[in-house]
Amino acid sequence: MTKKQINQNDMLNSDFLNFVDDTYTFNNIPINRTINKPKVINKEFMLKRLKEKIEQIKDCDLQTNATKIVFGDGNLDSPLMIVGEAPGEKEDEKGKPFVGESGLLLNKMLNAIKLKRENLYITNLVNYRPPNNRKPESKEIIRYSKYLKEHISIINPEILIIMGSAAMEGLFGNKIKISKERGTWKEIIINNKTYQTIITFHPAYLLRLPDQKKYSWEDLKIIKKKNRRTSAKDLKYNIIAGVDEVGRGSLVGPVYAAAVILKKSINSKILKDSKALTKEKRQFLFNYIKKNSIWAIGKASVKEIDRINILQASLLAMKRAIKKLKKNLHKS
Repeated sequence: MTKKQINQNDMLNSDFLNFVDDTYTFNNIPINRTINKPKVINKEFMLKRLKEKIEQIKDCDLQTNATKIVFGDGNLDSPLMIVGEAPGEKEDEKGKPFVGESGLLLNKMLNAIKLKRENLYITNLVNYRPPNNRKPESKEIIRYSKYLKEHISIINPEILIIMGSAAMEGLFGNKIKISKERGTWKEIIINNKTYQTIITFHPAYLLRLPDQKKYSWEDLKIIKKKNRRTSAKDLKYNIIAGVDEVGRGSLVGPVYAAAVILKKSINSKILKDSKALTKEKRQFLFNYIKKNSIWAIGKASVKEIDRINILQASLLAMKRAIKKLKKNLHKS
């Protein structure tokens, strides 16, 4: 058998690149399999500072009459954030949002669309219980809305779920009505960041008027659809696509490429060259990635390698992997 001579450093065909239709970064340097730890914002520290600022508010009747501050609860890195109106009696006792009857109903609502409360982040517009569970007054809404906006900026969710007219007023003003604004996606800009936002009825309102639950159910289905179909771009995912060191084997056989979106980060300690890992560790890494990712495989055939050079065939395989991945993403 005669080995086919191919210059892998040939200039890429512009027509082919236009066909591929994606943006690629090329580098002749071998892949660095160890990922440097990215710079991470210390959300816990920032939330602690925000909580202290709220506790230091002067001349606040809500603070004077409440038992304790009700700040926030849940996953700090959640892509979904729920904002309610104000704490009730049970929340005031326990210092956590949505733990009373409203909280029980909220849990049922989330379960209905396959969301787990512990995977979300929940807070309120106002952090202290109003006397007799009354609705927050306009001056209180204005005062606490700036802290809510800072809270949202720290959590930095992809989707904001606003529950109740007071929470809506804190972010959108008092010129609109919840009955007309609920159930549609809106954009709100906070600190130069745009958030996808939906307004819906507060669970406490639904407990008082059960016939309104049908509207909230429609809103929940919209949220479910948005959450399920959010694209990789919307969720700030990076698609990792590539082939493993194209070499002699690829000159006599098809090229395979993988495209992966990781749902969880991988500890850099286990990201070593696969040749340096034992069989057991490689299997562990394979199982971890398979369990915590959405992935797809693309292929370029031997005939395609003969028709175009090996580098372009690798790009073609990556393109096919990315297309499959996007389909898998919408199914997940």
